Amino acid sequence: MIKKEHIIFLLTYIGALYIFISFIFEYFQNNPEMKKNIVDLAQNTDINILYLDKIIIVISFIIFFFSFVIEIWLNKLFFDFFYLKIKELKLAIGILISNIFSILIGIFLLKIKIKFYILLVFTNFIGILIMIILFSDELKNKKLYYGIFFGIVYSINFVIHYFGK
Repeated sequence: MIKKEHIIFLLTYIGALYIFISFIFEYFQNNPEMKKNIVDLAQNTDINILYLDKIIIVISFIIFFFSFVIEIWLNKLFFDFFYLKIKELKLAIGILISNIFSILIGIFLLKIKIKFYILLVFTNFIGILIMIILFSDELKNKKLYYGIFFGIVYSINFVIHYFGK
């Protein structure tokens, strides 16, 4: 039997995915050099330009799915390490809500022409704060450890993006 929580999860996932794909297209709109590189890549690999948007949507869907799975895994790792209990559905919906707010703020920051690495740091920081607020009951007195743990994870992500060019 389908429960109300499962419908909420599905709608939240679809909404977060839509917002993530919107962010990708907004990023391409605000970064003409990146857009040109993707069009050139498509032409060099004989991909029809008419299908480029659909290909980007599919790739975005895959990236979002795997990043969501990794976030769930990292959160479960943290909660298991500190012997904290959380319902998996609440964890999943909380991660999606955090992603929605972070991506919406990211879309706003794209409008003011902020550098990508600053965008990455700021949206990750917002994501951590939202997660701490959403899971404050479950985290109990481990909120600081949660912030430090994900701060380190997102710092590694930042270093890879910033220095990996």
